[in-house]
Amino acid sequence: MTEQVNPFDYGYTQDQVVMIPANDLLNIIAYATKVKSTQPSVGVLYEYPETVDNIYDDGVLKESKVQWRPYESGEPFFKSVNNPVKFATDVALMSEQIIYALGMIHEQNINNGTAKKLEDLATNQELDNILK
Repeated sequence: MTEQVNPFDYGYTQDQVVMIPANDLLNIIAYATKVKSTQPSVGVLYEYPETVDNIYDDGVLKESKVQWRPYESGEPFFKSVNNPVKFATDVALMSEQIIYALGMIHEQNINNGTAKKLEDLATNQELDNILK
């Protein structure tokens, strides 16, 4: 009997390269995009920002330190429903990381000629079938 291996008990060095089938790359991007699109992205807060300290570096916002405070009654909370805030779930963030990382690989493959235009692939496959 083979021991069950947890794949998350293993990892890679920072610059290590692994190969996956090319179509799987696109399938994973498509799957992550679908997962991201199913995640909620607006809602209301149970607390309100009592104070906000924005930290800038050369006029560019680097960080916002927010002091949160719970609503003291239901009325302000229910009024906040009229002003929902945008947010990303942890699943949406992980999906976006996958989309970005694999999208960069796909873009490199396009730029170096490894990935071909779909119409060119269809033409080549038709020629291959004719020559067989």
